[in-house]
Formats: sequence, structure tokens, C-alpha cells
Amino acid sequence: MGGSLTKPNRIKDVYKKIVFYDDNKFKVDNGSSDVVITSAENFSGDTEQTLVNKTIDADNNTISNLEVDNLKSGVLDTDLSLVASTDTTLPSAKAVKTYVDALITAQDLDFQADTGGALSIDLDSESLLVSGGTGIDTSGSGNTITVAVDNTIATKTYVDSQVTAQDLDFQADTGGTLSIDLDSESFRIAGGTGIDTSGATNTLTVAIDSTVATLTGTQTLTNKTIDVDNNTLSNIEVDNLKSGVLDTDLTTVAATDTTLASAKAIKTYVDAQVTAQDLDFQGDTGGVLSIDLDSESLTVSGGTGVSTSGSGNTITVNTVDSEIDHDSLNNYDSDEHVAHSFVTLTAGAGLTGGGDITTSREFAVGAGTGITVNANDVAVDTSVIATRSYVDGQVSTVNTLGEMTDVSLTSLTNGDLLQYNSSSSEWNNTNEIDGGPFTGS
Repeated sequence: MGGSLTKPNRIKDVYKKIVFYDDNKFKVDNGSSDVVITSAENFSGDTEQTLVNKTIDADNNTISNLEVDNLKSGVLDTDLSLVASTDTTLPSAKAVKTYVDALITAQDLDFQADTGGALSIDLDSESLLVSGGTGIDTSGSGNTITVAVDNTIATKTYVDSQVTAQDLDFQADTGGTLSIDLDSESFRIAGGTGIDTSGATNTLTVAIDSTVATLTGTQTLTNKTIDVDNNTLSNIEVDNLKSGVLDTDLTTVAATDTTLASAKAIKTYVDAQVTAQDLDFQGDTGGVLSIDLDSESLTVSGGTGVSTSGSGNTITVNTVDSEIDHDSLNNYDSDEHVAHSFVTLTAGAGLTGGGDITTSREFAVGAGTGITVNANDVAVDTSVIATRSYVDGQVSTVNTLGEMTDVSLTSLTNGDLLQYNSSSSEWNNTNEIDGGPFTGS
């Protein structure tokens, strides 16, 4: 037991006795004398005592003879499968063994060789066997498995004795045929441009150095020309552009095509331009008007006799005939706009048909005596009406009195006769015969 209490600090009044610490010893004041505590048995001389709310520094004192049943209730954990998520308990030996045995029983050792695929060993019931193949022997002792080549495999000593007098002949792209005395010389493979060589144990490694670009490595190309017509550049991002290529403010853009504009710069510039733009327009009346292209819409409204409609990017203006008063139209002349029902066509003499002009009208030639109207012509009935040829034929058969071309008739009266005057070679009318009057009966 240990502590740092001084005499004035009383630990506890237990069963009417006082325990205190003095002269590096715990003592009990039993009322008549001090009893020094030397063990748990004589803690208070002859009475069993219980310490309550005490702090014992285990680093400076010795606590012995602790048993499982001395642990506080709930400190001992007997089932690790249900252990709490905090470090507040101690497991019993049985709980640990039960939990570990259950885990080991269900565990396998997974392994794989060059061939044969993935294999496993049940750690609770199986053993792993390491077998030797051609030229290989295996042996086990204690916890060690030894793998060694057998006598069918040539050793270094054997090979060295065989190759002491041998040369290794080789040839590169240039330099001709060369040779290495296997007993006294070393074969060196030197790296050239872009090639590094290294050796470790029995392995010679030839690799490209950092000056060579690989397919998957991260390198910086300098002074290289890439023809994008014959190659593909992918995954180019904005941060891949050279400093100064990306223009983020179009209001101060250079006068040469040396930069690219960012999407934000374009939107900001266009929005600023559109916001400040107006569409100016004017009608027949109302003066000059404007539309703010950023916040307003242009409306085309129809008036009397006019209707408007919009579809896609097209505004269509149509007339509304039922609303139009033609008498109010400019340059309207009532004499030029007469209702068709007020105009009547009347057939003249020899014609039939006619009527108002609300529809098409026809006139037909009326047929008469000796006249026949056909669909495409008018015919004369020669049995009723004498034609010129008929009359000429009849007249040529009678005396025509000189074809009556030398007739001079004057003051014709009743009873006049035609008398030939040979002096004038004319036929004249007269009422006298042989110088005397002619009296007709």
C-alpha cells in the first residue's frame, strides 16, 4: 500500500477508529494507542476494515493476491463475440480460448503456385505440403522447410570448370563481332541515349531513362511538335492552356486572334451587350418606340380588319374581311363598286338571253324565216331566200336595157314610160309618145 497523506488528513472514520499516515506508515488510532498496519490481516489490529474512495498508486506500491472474484461485477467478459465497443472489460481465459479456437477452425491459408490456380489449406485439419519437382529436393526440420537443387542441376563450381576455356561471342548493331573470355572477363552492357542499365545479384536490367516518354508515365515534353491531324489529343482541360491563352474579360480583348474566350467571359460580355440594346421601331402613329431586348417583348397587335398570330419565329398578319368597311377605304369610288345584281344585260333586236351579272350570261341569235341558227354558225335556207348567185342567174336571162347603166330618171310621175333617147344614149322617163301626151287608162 502507498500514499502521500499527512497526519492532519484523516482517511476515514471506520468503526470508530481513525486511520492516518505518519512516518511513512499507516497507523490506526484505537483510542488508547497507535497500531501500525503491517498487512491486510492486522489492518486495524483485530477488526476487518473496508477502504472506500481511496487512490492507490500501483507504480509505487505492491498489490498482491488478486483473484478473479475480486474484480468488480461487469469487468470480466466471458463471451468475446458480444464484447462491447469500448475498452471497459477484461476477457476470461476460457472466453479467449473459445473465441480464438472458433476463428482458427474457420480459417484457411490461401496460396498459389506458378500453375494449378488458387489453393487453400484448412488450418484446423490440413497440412501444407511443399513438394520438390525436377531438380528440386525439399526437407523439413523443426519449423523450417529447406528447398535445394539436387545433383541433376549443374552448380557454379561445375559450370566454372566447364567454361574456363570458353568465350562468349556477341555482336551489336555496330562494332563487328566481339567476344568475352568467360573465365577472366566480364560482359558489360552499357546504356546509350535514353537507356539505363543496372545489375543486382544475377539480374541485368535494361530500362529507358527519364528522357524517354512512356505510354503511362508522367513526363513533360519540351520542344516537341505534335501534328493533331495525324494524332489524337484528348482530355484537354482549361488548366492545360498556356498562361495568357484564356481570355476572361472580352471588354479588354486584344486586337489579334491570340487568345480563347472562356464561357463565363462570353456570357458576361454578351449579357452586357444585350442588356444595353434596344430595338427601335415606329408605326404610322405614336412616334418612335423601342423595346429593351433584355427585358421586354415586341407585341404585334391586330386592329380592325386585321388579326395576327405567331408560330416558331414567324408572325403572320391576316385580314378579317367581316370587319372591313369598304365604303371607308381610301380611294373608294362607288361607281366602280356596283353590286352585280344591280347590273342587267338586255338582249337587243334579233337576240335572246341576258340578265344580271351575278352569273355568266349568254346571248343567242334569234332564228327567222329562211334563217337557221346552228351551234357554230347561222345558215340561210336557199329555198326561201334568194341568194346573190341565184338573183344574178335570173337577171342574166332577161333584157337588162343596157344593164340599166344608161338610165336617167327625173321627176317620175304616175303613167311615166321609159323612152330611149338615142342622142344621149340614155333611157329617160316621159309621159309623151311621139310628141303627144300619153294618157294611161
